[in-house]
Amino acid sequence: MTDRHLAAARMLRIALTLGAYRYTPEGRMAAWLDFARVIAARVTDEERALIVYWTARTLPPDLRAQIFDGAHYGADSMEAPA
Repeated sequence: MTDRHLAAARMLRIALTLGAYRYTPEGRMAAWLDFARVIAARVTDEERALIVYWTARTLPPDLRAQIFDGAHYGADSMEAPA
């Protein structure tokens, strides 16, 4: 595994941990925004597209559509599903 992949994996671990234990929606969102910045810098466009595609396929269709709409139409304030 390359250093850039290790950095992305570490940041995912941090986002999952902090995202679960931050006490406010803003705190949880901050953990995921930090993850997004790191993954954008460390993982190629193709790798990120594959992550999104295969992860999205694990979601129920209605939730997948909600996530797509939020990402595609720029709903940056969209809260993570409960």
